[in-house]
Amino acid sequence: EIRNARMREIREPIFQLSHYYTVSNKIDLQTTISYQFGKIGNSRLDYGGAKIVNDGENNPTIIGGGVNPDPTYYQKLPSYFLRNIDYPDYAGAYLAEQEFLQNGQINWEDLYAANQNNSQDNKHSVYALYEDRNDDHQLSVNSNLTISFTENLKLNSGILYRNLKSENFAYMLDLLGGDGFLDVDIYADNIHDAQNDLQNPNRIVKQDEKFKYNYKLQANDFIGFATLHHQTKRMDAYLGVSFHQTNYQREGIYENGYYPGNESLGKSKTLSFQDFSYKSGASYKLSGRHIFNANIAYSNQAPSIQNSFSNIRESNAIVQGLPSEKLFSADFGYVLRHPKLNAKIATYWIDIKDKTEISFYFADGLVGLGNAENTAFVQEVLSGINQRHIGLEFALEAPILPSLKFKSVAAIGQAVYNKNPNLYLTSDAFKGILDYGKVSFKNYFVASGPQQAYSVGFEYNSPQYWWLGITGNYFNNAFVDIAPITRTKNFYLDNDGMPITDYDESIARELLLQEKFKPYYLINLVGG
Repeated sequence: EIRNARMREIREPIFQLSHYYTVSNKIDLQTTISYQFGKIGNSRLDYGGAKIVNDGENNPTIIGGGVNPDPTYYQKLPSYFLRNIDYPDYAGAYLAEQEFLQNGQINWEDLYAANQNNSQDNKHSVYALYEDRNDDHQLSVNSNLTISFTENLKLNSGILYRNLKSENFAYMLDLLGGDGFLDVDIYADNIHDAQNDLQNPNRIVKQDEKFKYNYKLQANDFIGFATLHHQTKRMDAYLGVSFHQTNYQREGIYENGYYPGNESLGKSKTLSFQDFSYKSGASYKLSGRHIFNANIAYSNQAPSIQNSFSNIRESNAIVQGLPSEKLFSADFGYVLRHPKLNAKIATYWIDIKDKTEISFYFADGLVGLGNAENTAFVQEVLSGINQRHIGLEFALEAPILPSLKFKSVAAIGQAVYNKNPNLYLTSDAFKGILDYGKVSFKNYFVASGPQQAYSVGFEYNSPQYWWLGITGNYFNNAFVDIAPITRTKNFYLDNDGMPITDYDESIARELLLQEKFKPYYLINLVGG
């Protein structure tokens, strides 16, 4: 049968009970209780199946593992054979191109054959299909109270409580012809570190069993808010405040070989965040055709649970110095409503501070690692990220004929990093952290899509009830995301930790330029 290694399955039903209570003609209370449970699974191939061999002196060694079966794996692409500028392998590049064009899908039969031929006395799979699973149970209670003090003054307030319990693990779906899968990390230096669970060493996993990693998460959220609305003939205004209490905790079910004891097993320290937010805004009607509006807000927000633990699948370690994210935003706008012209212009300013991001990748050429290869699979923790987003937006709509309208939109923005964050690495390959200090991020662009967009189009509505629209769109100033590690001291230090002797600043500056995508166009044609 035709198969796909990457499948997502979501089964998360929600049961909800709502209660509406009219206390009086000025007071309304609405309460909702909801319960959500189920699973989300994302499948993928594992090619790290192995076996244990003994040299006769009770020195067990893990051997095995297969080749990455992904046809887009970089060592299978033509560019891999052209990586050496002085000695490009054109023949290898051509053969790789032809192989990809003619056989650019996963060869499932080869995976079955590899598992069957692993050995005569050991049919443990080299290749297997598994899924990253999270089984969630979430209870939410939400209650909103609305009080109308007068015809012009109204208070909207409420509370929200959420309790999430989530179990996260790898789940074996298909052994692809084998009879088991050794639950170890084949890249470990010794058999102790290789254990995914020291409580069950060298375990052979069968189909429909958990393996690799297993941990539980508990998150509690409490939010209380109140917003006061005041409305007159010419002005609408509001003032709001909210309080947010967030608690996180990880509980390791497996004792990982790299992180023995309570470094991975059992409950972590509880993370707690208390955050306040404020917002205010107003809309002023100079007349029915001229409307001005403004909004301003300041909020603190707890980091996501995934960005709170440096290696959440294997370890209880918490990101160092983890603060709440801070966000300040302001926007101002003008709206024109006219029988012959509708227009809107707005400007915005958003400052984001103390953001944290965690990335996972295989790094090559690390300084300070202490091994000859200078390579490791790392968790990159980037903290203290500051971003500034500013922009101007404009929209215009004008009737040309009773059935034909002209439309135009422009969005001109700039999103940049306005401070140098800090970077450190954690890894199974070394103890503690590898601190690279400041990252030269300031004035680089945030890779958040095109920062300029323009659109011009026409829309026709026929008296016979059919319509047709055509729009031309132009996008510009889209940037490739930058690699933080290359903007640290790791970029200019040699393997011995000393500065590179022939370091050329002009070449370095050229290498560190942020890549910009070419402008692109889209034509939309819609009708009905």
